[in-house]
Amino acid sequence: MRFFNSLNRRRSIRRCDVRRQHGLLGGETVKQQRPSRRRRGATSVEFALVAIPMFLFIFATVEFGRTMMALESMEEAARCGAREAILAGATTEKIETEVHDIMSLLGLEDEEYTVEISPANLSAQERWSPVTVTINATFDDVSWLPVPMYLGNVPLSASATLAKECPPEES
Repeated sequence: MRFFNSLNRRRSIRRCDVRRQHGLLGGETVKQQRPSRRRRGATSVEFALVAIPMFLFIFATVEFGRTMMALESMEEAARCGAREAILAGATTEKIETEVHDIMSLLGLEDEEYTVEISPANLSAQERWSPVTVTINATFDDVSWLPVPMYLGNVPLSASATLAKECPPEES
């Protein structure tokens, strides 16, 4: 027994010397104490207080990130629709099909967004006149969360305007 006591004493002296060399002890050895009975539940209470804002921040980050992704996808769909609209022989059906192909990648169905094409009569447009495709949706339609917490019914809108490339079609 005496051997083990001396061995443990040597190990603790070595640990203290290493701690003292690295400035961890401040010149004297410190005996570790167990937390009192009153402090044992403090960790779980502190976690509960910190966890709520942390999870709210995580959900907000996901929700705002999804909003930005949806806006970028809607802008890309509007650009593709406008590119289709400026070509010769463009029809409203072709443009809406092009927009629908991009919006389906976002996970939206036709009834969850609207497509507006301005001007309505594309075949009568003069060369270099502007053609605008606008897409409107709400955040509720694009959210991944079952109950959107922050952005609720926020309207999302994206549009693209390009110049008509071909002369008006002859009737």
